[in-house]
Amino acid sequence: MQSPLQHLLTEISGRVDPSECTTIATAAAEAARHCLEIPSFADVAAVLLATNVQGCAADEDHVLSCKQRGTAAFGRAQYKQAAQLFSEATRYCDELSSTEHGAVLAARLYCNRALCLTKMQPPRLQEAMQDSSAAIACDPTFPKAWYRRACAARVLGTVAGPVVVQDARRALQLLQQAAQDTSAAAALVAELEAEQEASEGASTAGGTGSGTSNRHSAAAPAAAALAATAAGSACANGRAAMGDLAEGALVPAGADSAAELGVLLLAAGQQLAVAESAEAGRCLVAAGSLAAGQDVAQDQPFAHALTKEGRRQVCATCMARLADVAAPFYCRHCPMPSYCSAACRAADPYHQPGGAECGRPWAALLPAEALAALRLARRTAALGQRHPAARQVAALGTHFQELDPSDAAQLAALAAVTHATWRRAVLESAAGRAAAGQLPGGAAAHGGSAAREEAGEEAEEALLSCVTVEAVLSALCRFQINGLAVVPSERRGTEDRLALALYPVASLMNHSCLPNVAVRFEGSKLIVRTVEAVPAGQPLLHCYGPQAGEMTTPQRQRLLRGQYHFTCRCRACSPAPGQLEPAAAGLKCPACGGSGGSAGRCAGAVQPPCSVAAGVLHRYQLPAGTGACTACGARLVMDHWQEQQLPELQAAAEAQAAAVAALAQQDRQQQQAGPGAGAAVQQAIRTLRQCLRQRQQHLHPHNLLLGSTHDALAHAWHLAGNHEAAAQHLRHSLAVLAHSYPPASTAVAFQQRQLAETLRRAAAAASVATAAAAEAFLCEARQADEAAEAVLQLHFGPEARDR
Repeated sequence: MQSPLQHLLTEISGRVDPSECTTIATAAAEAARHCLEIPSFADVAAVLLATNVQGCAADEDHVLSCKQRGTAAFGRAQYKQAAQLFSEATRYCDELSSTEHGAVLAARLYCNRALCLTKMQPPRLQEAMQDSSAAIACDPTFPKAWYRRACAARVLGTVAGPVVVQDARRALQLLQQAAQDTSAAAALVAELEAEQEASEGASTAGGTGSGTSNRHSAAAPAAAALAATAAGSACANGRAAMGDLAEGALVPAGADSAAELGVLLLAAGQQLAVAESAEAGRCLVAAGSLAAGQDVAQDQPFAHALTKEGRRQVCATCMARLADVAAPFYCRHCPMPSYCSAACRAADPYHQPGGAECGRPWAALLPAEALAALRLARRTAALGQRHPAARQVAALGTHFQELDPSDAAQLAALAAVTHATWRRAVLESAAGRAAAGQLPGGAAAHGGSAAREEAGEEAEEALLSCVTVEAVLSALCRFQINGLAVVPSERRGTEDRLALALYPVASLMNHSCLPNVAVRFEGSKLIVRTVEAVPAGQPLLHCYGPQAGEMTTPQRQRLLRGQYHFTCRCRACSPAPGQLEPAAAGLKCPACGGSGGSAGRCAGAVQPPCSVAAGVLHRYQLPAGTGACTACGARLVMDHWQEQQLPELQAAAEAQAAAVAALAQQDRQQQQAGPGAGAAVQQAIRTLRQCLRQRQQHLHPHNLLLGSTHDALAHAWHLAGNHEAAAQHLRHSLAVLAHSYPPASTAVAFQQRQLAETLRRAAAAASVATAAAAEAFLCEARQADEAAEAVLQLHFGPEARDR
């Protein structure tokens, strides 16, 4: 059943005349006109722009509940749990409330979390200082915030710096004005002043020149950290701001493209150059000979949007893992974006408190590619023609004329809805500020921060006339061709995508199904690393989609033609004469029941001369094959295929899916209640064994679906506690992968790691009969780990051990 948004998009695209979709301008204009004419758009827009949706708006009752539970956890010395509860409270606290209550409450929450952070083992003093500064920004009259920041800064520095002393004195002054207990603050001031006098005395005794130097170096750790925490940082979490270059890097309007690219390449890496090719157009090449296993470029996204999964896992600005953050930050007005630090919150170029994306669900409910495209159009218009990254992005092709008419109509409909929703959000935000007469909370309460937010919102209003539906549709097309999915290094599928991003320099890399470079992500930063030697002048080739091994050649080529509009002729897609296509999706040879290369047997495989649904012969839908064996030419008997093989393989696919779902549920139960094989696991093992027998009867021994069944059985035996049996199935799965994937594949390496871990568990199990058997398992585990480590270091560098 379609959602209201999907129904609206279908209705708009149905009214767009495909014969008129010859240009982006006509498609966008037609879709926009119909969007505004369709009555259901008003209903969908009301949902997308609502300001009271749970999870999108502040919730004071939830804040007070979390605060109460956090205080109770602190009383039990459960400091980590208390900090998490105070974090949840800050998420739903409106610091910019029209009353002073919101800011005052937020100051107490930040201060409480700062205290928790100082009591953790080890203490998180930098985060505690950051929280104290956030509390001061909310309520400068709150003495505890000044006191906590001084305490944390004192521990971080070797001696008291003047800024630290000032914080302590300010805390004492506020306590005196409020007629509160000043003993702790007075003692801290006395100790800091004594330390400062001793430091100055030592400096004087040591000579004026050296003494000054020593005094500044001694106070530097605390003073520098305090200044950075109080003022914020333009560099979010130690990473460069996304897609931004220094003002000095701007080039004059009308400068040639070589000068613009030179600026971008200088920032990305000095081992790169750009070349023109008659076949491939402009591409990134090696400026000199590059060795394998070498980081050669880095790039920051020009525009991005987090996926639903990414919003739970990474910082909205720099994409650092939130699981590694002890004190996350959130928008000061709504709970929607999450940040790893106050600096990243301040550096977010898209989400402004009280702005168009703030507190309204449209930015989360629209597809991630739609939000990414809108942000791309906004940034391109905002930066203008003098910014080299903006000009490079604007020069990327759209291939709109090559789209299928129905796909073009769908993209136009999505662009129209996205643009109309954003426009309404901007106008409603402006009207709300005008009615209030000022920013929520007042500029005076938040100093320069409020002024910056107001400037950002005014800039967004100015973009209304520049960012058109046509610009959003162009950006959607550019993202389809040049966008990258930001994924964790240990990814297993498209469901692991954290964000969609467009990288100005990385978009110059051409494609190969057997690439000579790999990309990894450290937060939002993309790093290009060679996986084989690249001679000078040769292109850097990245894989746009599934690499060789994950799909068959016809599957890969169909996907590349459909999305990127070219026919791949790389090494994997142009095999040498006589070279057999890997049997990753094949049936056994129909003439001899092929055993995959055993003595006297045919090593070929056959694919039916008709399209086959996903899960039957391959994980993905399989296009029609030749119906003939790739080695001996024997043809598939269609009656046998349709009446026996196809029904049995369909039944096996359904049975395995049900068994895997049951195992996932059992896995969750065991994590909560402890190990122990239940009846569900034993039933899954019986089902998967039957599935394996059916697949072994019909599929080529190197078919990837056989490997997936072995993987599922390994998981089942692991849950049952039989690690030796699990290891045996992982060996079979590894053998299948090794035949399908190219050498030095990360898919094989991650499987080797999993086998090594299972072998270690088998060696430790009581069921191992002898010490010699246990040592054999450990020896095999070491070999698997070493093989995996070599491949992963090639792809990821020395940090591969942590992945």
